[in-house]
Amino acid sequence: MATVAVAPVPTYPVHVDARPEPDRTSRWLWLVKWVLVIPHVLVLALLWAAFVVLSVVALVAIVATGRYPRPIFDVNVGVLRWSWRVAYYSYGALGTDRYPPFSLAEDPDYPAHLEVDYPERLSRGLVLVKWWLLVLPHYLVLVLFIGLGARAAREVAGIQWVWEGGLISLLALVVGCTLLVTGMYPRGLYDLLLGLNRWVLRVAAYAGLMTDAYPPFRLDQGGAEPVAFTTGSPPPAAPPTDARPRDGHRTDGGAMSTVVEPRLRHDVAEWSGLVRTGAWAALASVVLIVVQIGIYLVWPPPETTAGFFAVLVDDPLRGTLALDALYPLSNVLAYLLYLALAVTLWRVSRSAVVLALSFGMLGMAAYLASPRPVEMLSLARAYADADGAERAALLATGDGMLATWMGTAFDLYYLLNLGALLILTVLMYRSTVFSRATAVWGLVAAGLMAVPSNVGTLGLVLALASLLPWSVFAVLVARRLLALSAGGPERTPS
Repeated sequence: MATVAVAPVPTYPVHVDARPEPDRTSRWLWLVKWVLVIPHVLVLALLWAAFVVLSVVALVAIVATGRYPRPIFDVNVGVLRWSWRVAYYSYGALGTDRYPPFSLAEDPDYPAHLEVDYPERLSRGLVLVKWWLLVLPHYLVLVLFIGLGARAAREVAGIQWVWEGGLISLLALVVGCTLLVTGMYPRGLYDLLLGLNRWVLRVAAYAGLMTDAYPPFRLDQGGAEPVAFTTGSPPPAAPPTDARPRDGHRTDGGAMSTVVEPRLRHDVAEWSGLVRTGAWAALASVVLIVVQIGIYLVWPPPETTAGFFAVLVDDPLRGTLALDALYPLSNVLAYLLYLALAVTLWRVSRSAVVLALSFGMLGMAAYLASPRPVEMLSLARAYADADGAERAALLATGDGMLATWMGTAFDLYYLLNLGALLILTVLMYRSTVFSRATAVWGLVAAGLMAVPSNVGTLGLVLALASLLPWSVFAVLVARRLLALSAGGPERTPS
């Protein structure tokens, strides 16, 4: 056999690179870099405003032609590149003391680099949803990485200490303190910070419509962009038309594979009980939706705390159902479905599956942490037996419980479960385990659930509208899961 060359191939079209090790940086300069970068911050504020406007223009062009205008593409890549150099110099990495250039162009001599492969063609349909809906799971992760307004406050000796940044800023602060004390930059933190920034910039490029390749849920640490190695060997013979692609990644343009890949068959056989349970849980969730709609129509919830107390005393069953007593059951059914989907999608992206299950579990925990119908029932009974000032106190307590019930905990639950559903449906869309029609129904349901149901009339209308696509999605998924667990031939759902 002839000797062939081995060539590195980048694993993602957004290339974020830096030197393998940080420069020898000053012990104290990081303390004043916030002043030094002010000129860059002012310029970047204008550039990012232009980035948004140009991205809207690019969106229209992509919908019309399927192509990203090259001049706009080059400018927007330049904005990302400029931002990365400033972050690398300042509190995104503290990787160098060399002042970043005022330029959109690539500077080969600067230690931080960014390039994005120009796409010859982009999906006209995907561009309408990927920047706000498909990327939402990544936005939830970025809240942890860069803060996005998150605040932690603590009273220490009467002084309120506030931290507005995210994980990246916190780690940069640790690096700065280490430099101040020892003069050394911890290599492990350098690699971690570069991995976190690489994740952020990949998401920014995807949300900026520069690629259709979904950002991986993977922390690629270190200065060098990860690559895969290929050889010049002749390509293998094309698989039969009914063969399933390796690891379930879709290459067929949308059809579901009619042959179960051996490793998926092994996974389903090993977890067949869980897969069947998830299928029946999906069908049960549809039945539960019908039941909950019926309860809402027959027994509309009261509008005041006193109204809830009266209903809870007169008819505890009606009162607890009005307080979503069936919601915990709905959550359990949804999570059983998530677990079954995790079995079938595990080999598509393990990290994404783990993240989806984590979002789902955290969402359930957030919801269960809010006051439940049992507490309101106890208050209602105490309210019925009380009088005067005691009644006013119990009423105020009930007002607080209702505010908490449909407050921050509920919003967090809603968004985390939305993130879990989006991750799983995106994986379904990328795989051949499920049909693309199934994944699209799930994405439509997720899109309608983007606004929490407690956000006025709009939220309620969208929540009700999401029930139909969710029901279709659940039925299609249940059919597929039952077919897989039975081990028999499968048909592509229509």
